[in-house]
Amino acid sequence: MTPEEIRENIRLEMDAGNEALEAARSLVKQALYRSAMSRAYYGLFHYIKALLYTRGLEPKSHEGLEHLFGLHFVKAGKVDVKSAKLLARLQKYRERSDYGLVTFFTKEDVEQELAEVDSFLQCIQDYLKI
Repeated sequence: MTPEEIRENIRLEMDAGNEALEAARSLVKQALYRSAMSRAYYGLFHYIKALLYTRGLEPKSHEGLEHLFGLHFVKAGKVDVKSAKLLARLQKYRERSDYGLVTFFTKEDVEQELAEVDSFLQCIQDYLKI
């Protein structure tokens, strides 16, 4: 990818992340907590994908994103281990939300995760110098 393509991909991923997080907040207001939790994961997913693009990395799967993020940002000391745990937890919740018919989340559950995502996104935005 050219530097211009990398910048454009970063912008597109951040736009997708913002849209997913906006959807999550809207779904909370509608008491659609499973869907909100899934969207919260995708908000974080897209921002982490933007981070990976800064290193020329293009994950091909959810697991690939988690692996590359852990290797190039967590183990490298660029972000706190807590962020990797947040990603893993939200990925698990997303799978339960999308595929588990007996999965329930409360408003408080989703709001707590969104608050953690917001906190971590500030670190990502600082890293990306937005």
